[in-house]
Amino acid sequence: MKTTLPLLLACCLAPLAHAEGAPDCQVGALLPAPVDQSVHWDGPCKDGYADGTGVLEWTATDGTARRIEGKFAHGAVSGEAKLKAGDKFTYVGSLTNGLPDGEGYLHFANDLRYEGGIRMMQREGKGVQIYPNGDTYQGEFHADHPNGKGLLTFALGGTVEGEFRDGSPVDGDKITYAGSGRTGTFDAAARNAARSGPKPEKTFKQRQDDANVGTLLKKTIVKSSLPTNVGWDGLTPEQKAQFSNRYPALEPGDEPPYPVHGLAEFDKVILAAAGKFNARGLLRINVLVGTDGRAKEVRRIGNFDDDVVRYVAAAAMALRYKPAVCHGQPCEMLYPISMEITHHLQ
Repeated sequence: MKTTLPLLLACCLAPLAHAEGAPDCQVGALLPAPVDQSVHWDGPCKDGYADGTGVLEWTATDGTARRIEGKFAHGAVSGEAKLKAGDKFTYVGSLTNGLPDGEGYLHFANDLRYEGGIRMMQREGKGVQIYPNGDTYQGEFHADHPNGKGLLTFALGGTVEGEFRDGSPVDGDKITYAGSGRTGTFDAAARNAARSGPKPEKTFKQRQDDANVGTLLKKTIVKSSLPTNVGWDGLTPEQKAQFSNRYPALEPGDEPPYPVHGLAEFDKVILAAAGKFNARGLLRINVLVGTDGRAKEVRRIGNFDDDVVRYVAAAAMALRYKPAVCHGQPCEMLYPISMEITHHLQ
């Protein structure tokens, strides 16, 4: 039976709810605090406390609807529990006063994922963090960021190993370059300068030939910061630099792989598939291109419509690519495909 009673957060325990056939229950203080000190408890009570497996819900003062599923003992979470904070994040692990604390797994709405030590919602200690673009950091955390010794592995190849400060590697760390596997010394200033270079001056759009199924008006559109109808040699030096900067561990002078004739024909397949299944959002895959310019495999990044991804993978495998170049020789490297797919009126 689920009931609602005011939560009085005086000291450690407060009246919570009445379970059928049992006296009023109590639970510990909750953070963030409930609006109007009101909570919901759906579960058994024992000796005046929430005790046993149940669900605790409240609307926090930060506006999020919070829900804890797990086992309670004497009014507090006992062992591992699941916490959902609105559309902000989901957590599985140990809790203190309703906040992640101890060891657990966090999955944020932007698809950032973390597993490891945590102290009152702050990432702390040793852990593994997977970024939305597929990069992975493994090592020490402090004050909610990578701080200390760690290893950052890039989804597009290469690593940086050594000291991290406020989430970023520092000068002198060891860098292993994508493609060649050669090693060097990380230069933070050079990397920051490349990442803060000129922004694209033009956005290229490609529109679906036919309207989506079920409508005569809406067409699927994909946007790109690079022209889709030319290969590597057809890009300007600025556009080549813009694309190369997507690779955090590309050694200076090396070249990434690139479709021989651009992505125009490939985009038509994607647009048709996205329109057919009414899919929208950010679609990302990485294609492993061999030294002969042929695709060897497709790696999915993030979540997207499964049917569309199958079309994308097949089309990406059929493309011909200019292979990557490492120290003047063809080398194996990943090619990233990232598309923001939307639907608009014609």
